Amino acid sequence: MSEFIISPCPANTGNPRRLTEKQETFACEYARARNATEAARRAGYASPKERGHKELTKGHIQARVNQLTADEARAEAERREKDTVIDLAG
Repeated sequence: MSEFIISPCPANTGNPRRLTEKQETFACEYARARNATEAARRAGYASPKERGHKELTKGHIQARVNQLTADEARAEAERREKDTVIDLAG
């Protein structure tokens, strides 16, 4: 499975519930690495191991992670499709 690179984090337009800056950073970092402890550490939480797990139990944060992952999967599919067209045309 390929690892997605999400940088910078796209605007949060599809989630009606506003995330704090730390929550947004956590969601973005978790979508990148799929490691809750590391994402919480990078977001600046004091107890990353406990907080990472807790943040993932919040529906609005999980919705943002899902949005980021889906957006990047679509972008990757578009890049692959473009590469295929270029290969076929070349």
